[in-house]
Amino acid sequence: MIRRLTTVSALILVCSVLDLRGAPVPQPKSDEELITGQWQLNSAMINGKKETDDIDIIMTFKRGTITVNLGASGEEHKGKYTLNASKNPKEIDLVFDDGPEPGQPIKGIYTLTEKELTLCTSNQAKKGRPVKFESKAGTDVGIVTLHRKKP
Repeated sequence: MIRRLTTVSALILVCSVLDLRGAPVPQPKSDEELITGQWQLNSAMINGKKETDDIDIIMTFKRGTITVNLGASGEEHKGKYTLNASKNPKEIDLVFDDGPEPGQPIKGIYTLTEKELTLCTSNQAKKGRPVKFESKAGTDVGIVTLHRKKP
């Protein structure tokens, strides 16, 4: 009996010291939180052809806005984005203020982790949203993989 009371007392002490009873369970980050930050282009495929040019592109996502910096040229494009993480595959819509089709929605799909972002979009706003991560010749579909830029 004394042994059982000692064991129960030890458990209560451990729980009170560690506060396990009320410790919050960490919640996974939302896609909006995960996408926020700077992303460096890692690879690109357009029309089924892997782009081999050494392109220095940085994409910055922050609260519904996107900025794309085109490396050495110093060119910069700004716009807005929306995410729909409830779809499968997850959806992203981009609308740029300038560039080849300003104001036209570019519909795409995406995958996202802490370290990697993959976007698959049609290269023409008038084309529909891709349904899978596939880029074939003549489809005007591009797939880019970006890695989170280290500060």
